[in-house]
Amino acid sequence: MLLLLAVLIGLLASGYGQRGLLKLADNLLDELQIEQISGSLSDGLHLKNVEYHSDGIGVSIAETHAQLRFSCLWQRKVCIDDLSLDKVTIGVDTALLPPSEPNPPSSGEMRRITLPLAIDINNIALQNVNAKVDNMAFNMNRFQTALSLNNDQGLTIQPIQIEQFAVETAEPASDNGGEKAQTATERALAPQTTDWEALQQQLAKPLLANVQQITLPFDLHILGLHGRDWHYREQGENGLDIAIPIVDLVADASGYDVVLQQLKINSDLIDLDAQGEITLAQDFPLDFRLSADIYPLLQAEKLILPQSAVKLNLNGALKQTATLQLVTQGAADLQLDGQLQLNQTNNPFNLHLQSPQFRYPFSAAPQSDADQANNRTNADIALHDLDLQLDGNLSQYRIALQSAVSGNAVPPSRLSFNGNGTLRDLTIQSLLIEALNGKAELNAKLAWHDGIHWQSAITLENIDTRHYLPEWAALLNGGLNSEGTVNGENWQVAISDVALDGRLNNQPLQLNGNLQSSRQRWLNAEQVKLVYGNNTVTLNGHFDENSDLQADINAPNLAGLLPNLSASLNGNINIQGSLQKPSADIDLISKNIQYQDFRLRNFSAKGRLNMDEIIAGALYLNLDSFKYADIELQQTKLIAEGNEKNHKLNLRTAGKPVSGTLNIYGGFDRAAEMWQGTFSQVRLNSPVGDWRNNHNMQVGFNAAQNEAEVSAHCWLNQQAQICFPQTFKAGNNGDIPFELKQINLAMINDFLDKNSQVSGIIDGSGKVAWFSDKPFELALALKSGQLGFKQRIDYRTFQIELQNLNIDSQIQNNNLTLKTAAEINRSGRLATDLTVSDLSAARTLSGDIRLQDFNLDLLNQLLAKGERVQGVINSRLQLGGNLQAPLLNGGFNLENLSAKMYSLPFQVSDGRINIAFNGTSSTLNGTLQTPESRLNLSGNASWRTLEQWQAQIAAQADRFKLDMPGIAQIEISPNVEANINPQLLSLTGNVDVPWARIEIEALPESAVGVSSDLVIIDSKNKAAIRQALQEQALARQAGMAVSSNITLNIGNDVRLNAYGLKANLNGTLAVRQEKTLGLYGQVNIQNGRYASFGQDLLIRRGQISFSGLASQPFLNIEAIRNPEAMENSKIVAGIKVTGIAEQPDVAVFSEPGMSQDEALSYLLTGRGLDNSGDSASSASIGAAMLGLGLSKSGKLVGGIGEAFGISDLTLDTAGIGDNSQVVVSGNITPRLQVKYGVGLFQPLAELTLRYKIMPQLFLQSVSGVNQAVDLLYQFEF
Repeated sequence: MLLLLAVLIGLLASGYGQRGLLKLADNLLDELQIEQISGSLSDGLHLKNVEYHSDGIGVSIAETHAQLRFSCLWQRKVCIDDLSLDKVTIGVDTALLPPSEPNPPSSGEMRRITLPLAIDINNIALQNVNAKVDNMAFNMNRFQTALSLNNDQGLTIQPIQIEQFAVETAEPASDNGGEKAQTATERALAPQTTDWEALQQQLAKPLLANVQQITLPFDLHILGLHGRDWHYREQGENGLDIAIPIVDLVADASGYDVVLQQLKINSDLIDLDAQGEITLAQDFPLDFRLSADIYPLLQAEKLILPQSAVKLNLNGALKQTATLQLVTQGAADLQLDGQLQLNQTNNPFNLHLQSPQFRYPFSAAPQSDADQANNRTNADIALHDLDLQLDGNLSQYRIALQSAVSGNAVPPSRLSFNGNGTLRDLTIQSLLIEALNGKAELNAKLAWHDGIHWQSAITLENIDTRHYLPEWAALLNGGLNSEGTVNGENWQVAISDVALDGRLNNQPLQLNGNLQSSRQRWLNAEQVKLVYGNNTVTLNGHFDENSDLQADINAPNLAGLLPNLSASLNGNINIQGSLQKPSADIDLISKNIQYQDFRLRNFSAKGRLNMDEIIAGALYLNLDSFKYADIELQQTKLIAEGNEKNHKLNLRTAGKPVSGTLNIYGGFDRAAEMWQGTFSQVRLNSPVGDWRNNHNMQVGFNAAQNEAEVSAHCWLNQQAQICFPQTFKAGNNGDIPFELKQINLAMINDFLDKNSQVSGIIDGSGKVAWFSDKPFELALALKSGQLGFKQRIDYRTFQIELQNLNIDSQIQNNNLTLKTAAEINRSGRLATDLTVSDLSAARTLSGDIRLQDFNLDLLNQLLAKGERVQGVINSRLQLGGNLQAPLLNGGFNLENLSAKMYSLPFQVSDGRINIAFNGTSSTLNGTLQTPESRLNLSGNASWRTLEQWQAQIAAQADRFKLDMPGIAQIEISPNVEANINPQLLSLTGNVDVPWARIEIEALPESAVGVSSDLVIIDSKNKAAIRQALQEQALARQAGMAVSSNITLNIGNDVRLNAYGLKANLNGTLAVRQEKTLGLYGQVNIQNGRYASFGQDLLIRRGQISFSGLASQPFLNIEAIRNPEAMENSKIVAGIKVTGIAEQPDVAVFSEPGMSQDEALSYLLTGRGLDNSGDSASSASIGAAMLGLGLSKSGKLVGGIGEAFGISDLTLDTAGIGDNSQVVVSGNITPRLQVKYGVGLFQPLAELTLRYKIMPQLFLQSVSGVNQAVDLLYQFEF
């Protein structure tokens, strides 16, 4: 024996022995498999691909490493230097686990454990762990710690690192949902078997009566648990998705003292901090504190829980009195205070809940009294000044509640509740609701120890709804009693002593009677009578095995009974017979029924149903002038009569959008559970024409198999035929073939926009099938020789035609295939071959899309005369991935592009654009060649997900020429780049302008740019403009942000001729945009001449500086009279323009300095006042000064003109010398201009009317000192 033991120890101590024992276990255990074993425990034991499988459990470990130090055994210690696992996969199916054995009876309280050996583990590491337990999956990237266990210090766990730990719950299978629901229902209805006496005796005992102390097996020291990047996710439409970046825990348990030093959790749902301590001996003193900040919780974009804060304090002693305080803010402002005595008989407690306001649905706490009042109105229900007191013990308790109630769902009320109860019952001493200037009171008793029993009495006193519900103004008094029992399948309910009276909409209202219902007698009515005005409804009798129930209705005027209701109803309903074989008679007549959008002039229903041995009866329905929403039926008649073996139904209806006739003749064989019938003379009038059957339809229905059988038939229309060529069956399974013949698409033109039109004939065939045990199937094949689509856009018509169209689509085995082929305007061909696999889950994409030789000539229909665009597109794209993350491969190529358009500042003589797709990315390159230059394009895009796409495009050119007729000719050298994603459009780069010739015709001096937020509203379009502004604001909010940083370099060969200024420009501008567009930099005006005050001025200094808004540059311009036109060339006269462009400062100056009149004389005449020679010069100077003043009034005058409907209204001077005038002019209409001038120095007045006959031909009439009518033609050179 000693020799055998020595051999065994030798084997365990050697690597050879250890490997041999593991191989032996691998051979002996079918559940265990080890692919490779190497090393030893002392040097490091390596295991590869260890697998263990048993019922319900599967474990796979790719890499295992273990290393021990055997020398520690001499010190009575087990030393493990390393225990590492990598790529661990665990699967558990609890349904397959063998039943667990019952737990052995407890041996009593825990005791201190004395260990024979100490344990030290220097490293425990797990990586790449994946576990699945039923519908819950666990994933962990890294777990690492170290620990020691000994008799002196207990269990010490070094800081634990857990990284990227994720929990994901899947939706449970619903195959047995119905069975579970049925089981739950049966369980709820089953008689209760709770032993209430035993439960009360158990709860009467103090919960801590026999607990003196709790002894831990050993001390526990958790030096830290640090979790990073955790995640919790629930599958499903409304599942939670919570990111938990930080989890920290530090705890210690020594002797009887347990301390939670830190618990910290940070997530995108809640931030939580907790500390606490408890002594597990003596009186069990404790002190626990928790605080949490809860972030808004949304579900389907609906606020479920707003941002909130929670504080919880637990302190005191569990064996004396423990106190609880819970305070919440946000979702609800609550404070709960309580005391618990867990060491007393029946465990007494006292809970007090207070809340100044509680609202549902939840909303953010109001910040002001006005907001608070508004929240009371907007909430569905709100409780104010809530005070709930619950005290007593687990055997007997008392409840008191006081609160004010308001909200959209309830009127302003005051609620008070007083009651008491035990484990078996609850007595409501008083539930008083004060509302609507009255009150309602409930007294009741409720017991549940032997089924459910209740007794209650309700009293109403002066309930007045006139102010709360003006459309249902009522004053109610009275009451009723109710009692009942529900015990398993037996139930009995009685509503007695009903006596309600009052007024409704100034009509007397009364309800009296008694009602009972039970399992044996479903309904028993004793003199139930409703009186409203002169309307009376009575119900008497019983409905049971010997039924005799009668309802009499005499209601000539029901207006006001319900809001928006008006009608008259007379008749009776009688029911006799047994529950299984009742017979019923109905005779009702109603007139002028109106309820909201429902209208019916006349209605009558008369019939009898006898469910004896053979079901027989007759029903006659008549409806006149029926209207609901878009449905209008002038007259409808329904006749159904006969018995189950031989019966008929005739339906006649006339109206819109549908009308028609239907006759059904049939019979039911109860033994075979089969109905057979014939549908004849079926006609349907619809907005697309009349439909009728080509012959009678034979229809059978098998009730046992829940299956219908329909014979072959066709639905015929003047513009279409829909046929079912063979008999088909439809039930739990179905297979319906169909044919589409001569479908004229013109039949839907009436439903399209008036500017849209389609044409063409489609033929097709297909089949739809569905099954009880697999997804449905669909096959559809369509073809057409030619289809057309026209869209009118302004004065143009865009037309596209498809020739030889073929569509073949199938859904089979949960896969969708789509094949199409068509020619486009006989100048291109489009073909697709697509597959979507696993429609219900993965939705995998495959296939390709091909576009061949598509000519852009098609777009010329949208262009004006003289414009054109040409080019050829060829593309082939292969699809992959899935619908949520599609993959594209292939190319899109546009070649031989040429374009000439008035709105395009350059003419494209040759161009190409090529896009290459590579899965989830693409690259672009292309060129646009003009007669003088070329623009190069490049870019790329990516779309890992459809929501997070991004694109980049760059444009580069050298002296690319732009021609804007009537404005400018420019050569630019751009090097710009645009980066785009769903949130931001970013523009960066440089644009050099080495050469430009800018010539702009003069504008009226009143012309001022209109701000983007300025709208002129008149009475005709005010509402439309406001709606458009709201839509624009929403579009701006929903759209992407724009950021730009573009530098514009103006070269030395840029010339400007605009508004009287001829000059060279140069400088540098930076266009930057974050939230608003800004322009920065300076433009210099060189070698400039400017026409002002009738003179030719030289620009001596010209600077335009931008420091933000492009519309408000800073001007620093100095213009002087040409020295060659001065009498004294040593004198300089000119004007200075400085300041903001919107309101510049204009001043006349001279060198040397002189008076303003003298300086202005030099500026206008080149001579001083003394040398000007005549009085006309003085008049000219005065007129010039007036013109200088009027020049600053252009914006104000223009605004006054717009207010009176006159566009381009200007105030200016005209004439020279004594003939100077002040002239006001403006456009009454786009073609008619009016100008009126008044002399400054002579009493002259002149009225001019100019009418534009055509763009350059005018008819002008002048009335003043001289009368003239002129025909003017304007030439441009």
